[in-house]
Amino acid sequence: SGSNFAQDVKVFIDGREVSGVIRDGDGKTLTFKAPPGREGTTQLQVMNPGGGIAIAEFNYVKTYTDPKIADFSPKRGNTGTLVLVKGDNFLAPDPTSTGLTISEIHKLIGTRILLQNRDINEYNVNPNTQRIELQYYASPENNEILRIEEADDGRQYLKMADYWHSVVFTDESGKFYVFRQDAQGNPILTDGVRNTYKLNIKYDSGKPEIYASKEGASDYRVEVKKENKKVDDKEIEVTTLTINELKLYMQTLYKVDDKGIIVGNNVKVIDKNTILFKVPVLTLGDGYYDLTVLNPDTKKDSRTGTQGFYYYTLPQSKPEIHSIFPDKGSVDGGYTIDIRGNDFKDDGTYKSRVFINGVEVKAEDSKGRRHLCQR
Repeated sequence: SGSNFAQDVKVFIDGREVSGVIRDGDGKTLTFKAPPGREGTTQLQVMNPGGGIAIAEFNYVKTYTDPKIADFSPKRGNTGTLVLVKGDNFLAPDPTSTGLTISEIHKLIGTRILLQNRDINEYNVNPNTQRIELQYYASPENNEILRIEEADDGRQYLKMADYWHSVVFTDESGKFYVFRQDAQGNPILTDGVRNTYKLNIKYDSGKPEIYASKEGASDYRVEVKKENKKVDDKEIEVTTLTINELKLYMQTLYKVDDKGIIVGNNVKVIDKNTILFKVPVLTLGDGYYDLTVLNPDTKKDSRTGTQGFYYYTLPQSKPEIHSIFPDKGSVDGGYTIDIRGNDFKDDGTYKSRVFINGVEVKAEDSKGRRHLCQR
């Protein structure tokens, strides 16, 4: 897409003309099937009959995945709705990426979600090159990436901030590390190759401290702090993790607001079979939006037309949750959850629906103005 594409415009990739180019009537969009090419970054040229030319990068990558959408829920919603996508071959951010090319940056992002062919994330984009770039990042006030908190029963536990999937860490050589979670939700830090650390709490002289346990090696104390780093002659505040002699700097690819909060990442890859995404503001109005999962190697799967996601701008009601009791429980389910709030509907025609982690609670298990949900 662009502008001022004339009739009989020509497209060249790697110096060879592309056939079958279709030009939209407004002169802003060209559509064609990419010809085979060599892996790596090459040049795409758009040339008007009068000699005017525009040039951009084009990247060929090797395909190695086959993502599939099995189902998603809920099927409709508005801005802020959380949608769970089930399927196969979804990719989390890959720390083995070099981060040097567009395709390598896409590996650091992982599987993306598109609604009506628009990436729902917002990134840190260099205004000159229009490329997505990493920026150093410091944890917001009172929301450190790793911290020790106290549960209701007095037990100390290690909490990972809710933006953990939106950051990566780099060492002095440029190698990446990312966070993962094990089946119990415990944090893991890994470079995707040989260095994997399980993070936990240990008591040192009676005081809880964060430790990193590496298989086949010792346990190391983890120091989490903010410090200034000089970048392009500017002092930038950044959060660092120090594990033994390994020092890591936190970075993000996503848009950060003026309060220092990451607001650009709307997608979380839970595992190879599950993605959770938040619906952003959509500008095409009410209606069905094609839903696409897109992997870094350009392989994708879509639900289109009436099989896609239905977006509405103004909900008929706006439910509010004031409290949930209990707010935790066994994975086996079978217990009652009491949700108190306002504007829950059950008028014989429309009944409010309840979702937990994207899975809908059966209608017969929820009741009236305050939902009693069998989990």
